[in-house]
Amino acid sequence: MNGQKVTMIFPGPAVGGPVFPRELGGFLTRYYQEKGVEILAGTKVARVEARGGAIAVTTTDRQEVEADGIVAGLGIQPNVGLAEAAGLRVDDGIVVGIDAAPALQPR
Repeated sequence: MNGQKVTMIFPGPAVGGPVFPRELGGFLTRYYQEKGVEILAGTKVARVEARGGAIAVTTTDRQEVEADGIVAGLGIQPNVGLAEAAGLRVDDGIVVGIDAAPALQPR
């Protein structure tokens, strides 16, 4: 991480929890830990405040991290309303087969 101390804070059990398959999230979490990244999984940022020349980040489980800077990844939630209305099968996004063709809902 270019000689900088890095801390990742996320609400799920692993990096990319709601987006990636469990095995991939676990792999990525271990990868970053092996690179020296501090992982605070299963918590969220509750408060951010300036403290002198630094930034104090407090998590929902009351852990505190001091930082020089913050990068926020807010995540996404797919809008599947149109796909559902068209009869496509959805499960946190449009479900596709091996050929990448959308799967139709059984009627």
